[in-house]
Amino acid sequence: MTLRIYNTLSHQKEDFKPIEADKVRMYVCGPTTYDYSHLGHAKSYVSFDMVRRYLEYLGFRVTLVQNFTDIEEVIIRRAAQAGKPPREYAQVYIDAFLEDMRALNVEPATHYTKVSDHILEIQTLVAQLIERGFAYTVDGDVYFRTRKAKRSFGLLTHQRLEDVIVDPLPPGSRREDPLDFALWKAYKKCIRTQRTGPASQLLRDIEAQISSAR
Repeated sequence: MTLRIYNTLSHQKEDFKPIEADKVRMYVCGPTTYDYSHLGHAKSYVSFDMVRRYLEYLGFRVTLVQNFTDIEEVIIRRAAQAGKPPREYAQVYIDAFLEDMRALNVEPATHYTKVSDHILEIQTLVAQLIERGFAYTVDGDVYFRTRKAKRSFGLLTHQRLEDVIVDPLPPGSRREDPLDFALWKAYKKCIRTQRTGPASQLLRDIEAQISSAR
């Protein structure tokens, strides 16, 4: 049986042809674990589970990788309020998420990965984007220059940069352009005193690398 799927890039149905015969690699973006999961999470992951199961039913060997965003500013702030290290705080909600998925009979991912386990890779990529002019820093924050990526922007949505309507930047904005988005946010002053533990050390390291790439 030939599987045909809709290709967002070409706007038409096409035969599904994996890069390696009979093997499919799926990457599913997981939750940001600062709180318990909600119904929207359930809908998303049940849907991806159905896709995976159907591919396996067709005879494909599926490798599914799912990440957890277990370190970011909301987690850091809430962990500080709870008096816990950020990763320890996030792990509570990772465990709860996995329990929810088992209750929904969602098959476990082949591999789970956490953002906090790949800070060094993030360091390298962010520094390279700054060095090549695709990103810029403002007081420790790093923003991506969307207009510089004009060859790839809007490929799947079939939009042109000039057709995108966005609100103008508010007074005092730190961004160069309304389309730019944050790649990295610096610590807020209210939680700088909480910078202890392995996760906080990793975050200090990336700030140092970003500063050196300016």
